[in-house]
Amino acid sequence: MGHREFLWWVRADWDNCAAPGATTLTVATDDRRILLDYILNQGEETRHITVRGPEFRGMTHNGPHLRFRCPMFGLPDEIRPSHVAELITWCTDPGPPPEPTDWRGQAEMGEPEPSENY
Repeated sequence: MGHREFLWWVRADWDNCAAPGATTLTVATDDRRILLDYILNQGEETRHITVRGPEFRGMTHNGPHLRFRCPMFGLPDEIRPSHVAELITWCTDPGPPPEPTDWRGQAEMGEPEPSENY
């Protein structure tokens, strides 16, 4: 795509705490600057992408994985090269980041208030 090469594969993600064994599409550049996980067959209300590399939508970040609400890519249980191309285009086109989510795909509520129990 463009001037970069991407590698992609689909696997059962047994490390996924929310859905062990979920069919997951992983997309990466050879330098891992772009490294993404997208779980197939997610519900619309919790659909999200996990950004594990430092580049996303024209921005660079350093730190832990980020998760964002995203459109559906592919069919519920099927992914084709054209679907991967759509995901790559969506993730590499500059623009404001989509709504952040937590690891379950729920809207982030910000940092919790300190508790007196700490």
